[in-house]
Amino acid sequence: MAVVSKWLAAWLTQKTYRMQPNERSMMFGLSSAQAAATLAAVLIGHNIIMENGERLLNDDVLNGTIVMILFTCIISSFATERSARRFALNEIAAPVEKDATEMPERILIPLANPETIEHLISLSLLIKDTKNKNALIALNVINDSNSSEQKEQQGKRNLEKAAMIAAAVDVPVTTVSRYDLNIASGIIHTVKEYEATDVVIGLHRKANLVDSFFGSLAENLLKGTHREVMIAKFLMPVNTLRRINIAVPPKAEYETGFPKWVQHFCRMGGVLGCRVHFFATRRTLEHLQQLISKKHSATLTEFSVLEEWNDLLMLTGQVNYDHLLVVVSARRGSISYDTSFERLPNQLSRYFSNNSLLVLYPDQFGDPQEIVSFSDPRGYNESQHYDKVGKWFNKWLKKS
Repeated sequence: MAVVSKWLAAWLTQKTYRMQPNERSMMFGLSSAQAAATLAAVLIGHNIIMENGERLLNDDVLNGTIVMILFTCIISSFATERSARRFALNEIAAPVEKDATEMPERILIPLANPETIEHLISLSLLIKDTKNKNALIALNVINDSNSSEQKEQQGKRNLEKAAMIAAAVDVPVTTVSRYDLNIASGIIHTVKEYEATDVVIGLHRKANLVDSFFGSLAENLLKGTHREVMIAKFLMPVNTLRRINIAVPPKAEYETGFPKWVQHFCRMGGVLGCRVHFFATRRTLEHLQQLISKKHSATLTEFSVLEEWNDLLMLTGQVNYDHLLVVVSARRGSISYDTSFERLPNQLSRYFSNNSLLVLYPDQFGDPQEIVSFSDPRGYNESQHYDKVGKWFNKWLKKS
């Protein structure tokens, strides 16, 4: 009854002031939770003992109130989250077509493994704007708590190698070497100091069985910056790729960085002379086709429907050894984020271990979700275990 009365009040307010359905849902979500006042009133009644020795409100009433508080708080949380997502979609839908390259492009390339330097520099050269001559920044971060002369010398050699590779195609590289608390915080601080718009890193190699697929560096980096991040693994020279297959999740078109990453891979396909094949839902494909026909019509493209993101395994027959598989992901809390992304590392390591791979996290609107700091140098990766419950409540609350 409490939930129904709150919904009726929100509905009457909506009709009276001619508000939108989503505004009604937000009012309902913010007002439906029953907590402090309800519990206080019931506790007072529970503590009052009448003349016959019985409590004014017995244990059954108290237990029922606690259950009611539990359900109303859950319903309120998910109704508010659902409405907030719709508000965000409405706000972002309008400026989607806006050019995402207003800021001067500066690609930051952290270097640690000498074997991946050539691949990372080659990738950065392919996606950068050819008109921008000072777009590349090579970075070597030395852990302040674990530094040695040998590591410093290795870092200098890595930077020199990166500069030589880029110099072969007459592109200058800004080299930066710095000390920091850890590698992730060093990259994040450099992004801010040099106003980098993109970060290109190599895929982490698992050191043990309990190590994660992306590693703590990539995870903390994604929390500390909202810039576009590419995590790449190449099994062959980048310049010899014959096709780029891109798996795009639903609602990716609403992300701030959508036009930019499309531009990057269209540039890459144009330079390599290979076809760029997009896999996405019908709605997302419509936005892709409109954007590409408007700004990148010279690129060889192909479009295929991917009905559900869980059908990612269907791409195993589409990706050959000389193809690049690009998986567009999203940070937790962003519009296109889906709980199925949690299974992505396991799927990629199991089914695409013999393919060149690139996982992309596009620009995210607003500030970073978490910052790596001295008090929490590794960051904190919070997992949401109630997503399935949330989907059930969203279906229950869905209104036409």
